[in-house]
Amino acid sequence: MTNHFNKKYDQQGSLFQGSYKARTIQSDEYMRYVSAYIMVKNVFELYPKGGLKAATAHFEDAWEWAIRYPFSSLGEYAGMRPVHILEKDEMSKTFSNMREFKDFARDVIAGGTWTLSEFE
Repeated sequence: MTNHFNKKYDQQGSLFQGSYKARTIQSDEYMRYVSAYIMVKNVFELYPKGGLKAATAHFEDAWEWAIRYPFSSLGEYAGMRPVHILEKDEMSKTFSNMREFKDFARDVIAGGTWTLSEFE
């Protein structure tokens, strides 16, 4: 894919800047963090009223927008859309309900006590 892109657009180097870093999820705490990071933070960065900064300031409005965003699994976990390819049982082992997940995600997004460095 990189070679095709570079040839087509007369570019050089890696298509995705920086190397890929894989991490194994070995604890429930890390699973909680990763879930919020992927399903909420990444979608909040696309928030049409100002991105992540605005979404953090207006969490409730951004949350409602995010659960309706069609290209995220958050809406399926929140029960807004039918589940087609997700295994929701794993998420229910991590969070007892969507309210708990939402509160945890708010803390992660706001830069609460959870940071990725805690798991390194």
